[in-house]
Amino acid sequence: MRWALLLLLAGLAALALAGCGGGDTAGGTLTKAEFVAQANAICKDYDARIDALGEPGSIEDLVGLAAKAKPLAEEAVASLRALKAPEDLQARYDEYLATGDVNIDLLVQLGEAAKSGDDTAIEMIGTEGEDNAGKAHGIAAELGLTECAKGG
Repeated sequence: MRWALLLLLAGLAALALAGCGGGDTAGGTLTKAEFVAQANAICKDYDARIDALGEPGSIEDLVGLAAKAKPLAEEAVASLRALKAPEDLQARYDEYLATGDVNIDLLVQLGEAAKSGDDTAIEMIGTEGEDNAGKAHGIAAELGLTECAKGG
């Protein structure tokens, strides 16, 4: 179903943005290996949490799923921002984190469009979600975040 694909893609755009409670070593910058391991663990956890939401069977279901996915994405953004990437990766990582901010906005828009039953808006948000997910996955791959780079 198109709505399920959109929700999954929007969620996956923020894969590296879920909370796993990891974090940096006493506030310091992580080594690349530590950064990759922790971010990948976060992504794997987030993927499982999004999958547990299930797939909507209707636009009405989509309203609830978007509402449930939003706090997961917000938690995710905060968790990944707590990771301190190695300096040579930080600029690209910041771009990756920005895809999570876009994801949160898209989830809000998706919920509103679903509430109003606006199929056209849902499709447009879906396209934007697919673009955002593609960008996120590409950056994650460049950073070596294999779990975060996985598609839906």
